[in-house]
Amino acid sequence: MSLIAFISKSGSRELHDGRTFEKLRDEDSYGDAFIWSNVNPNLGWSGDTEGVGVIGYRIDSSGTSAIRIDSLSQYIDMGFGEGQGAQSNDDKWMCISWKKSNNDYGIAVLNMATNPISVAYERKMGTSGNSLPSIIDNTGMSQTGNWCEVTFVNASQGV
Repeated sequence: MSLIAFISKSGSRELHDGRTFEKLRDEDSYGDAFIWSNVNPNLGWSGDTEGVGVIGYRIDSSGTSAIRIDSLSQYIDMGFGEGQGAQSNDDKWMCISWKKSNNDYGIAVLNMATNPISVAYERKMGTSGNSLPSIIDNTGMSQTGNWCEVTFVNASQGV
């Protein structure tokens, strides 16, 4: 069965049958930042943007259960969802933005195939609060997993 998750602007979430669009249930197991797997139709990833890490969910018509929680406690904030954290076609690589407790910020490429998830590459992009000319707005991963895309926005003008 194919599934579709709808997330409204107000934050309510519903799970629907992907063929008939029939509502199966309200879904509150995962956060607003949710990304379906490209490989497994019953797997999705959610990032805890408060810094706990990445959570893998098994989702089917009977329910949703967390199957994996990987701590990335070195970060206090992770950009995940809403266009961020998109993974490569094989689900192995994911690019996220991050912030640490010392106000450094940057990007990391996660190896989603390791257990637990590991940081394969990390790059500091700056330190917030120092009159930055630009800040990270969005990150994404190329389909091949060879490139991490980073979009910046002018810090003084906002998004």
